[in-house]
Amino acid sequence: MVPNSALSLSFEGIALLRRADIGWRLVDEVALDRDDLEAALRELCETASASAPDGAEVLLILPDE
Repeated sequence: MVPNSALSLSFEGIALLRRADIGWRLVDEVALDRDDLEAALRELCETASASAPDGAEVLLILPDE
């Protein structure tokens, strides 16, 4: 199965991406230095869940570093 969603991790934050006609489209992102990080990640999770109510396969993109 080809994933329609991706989480891109970096040292600055986490980005939620959605597959587009060509490549990936940024849906939302959360900076890791936010004061309300837990709430922001919960919201990001809710956004991802809403776009795939039957569950989703998610590609995890790790930084090269």
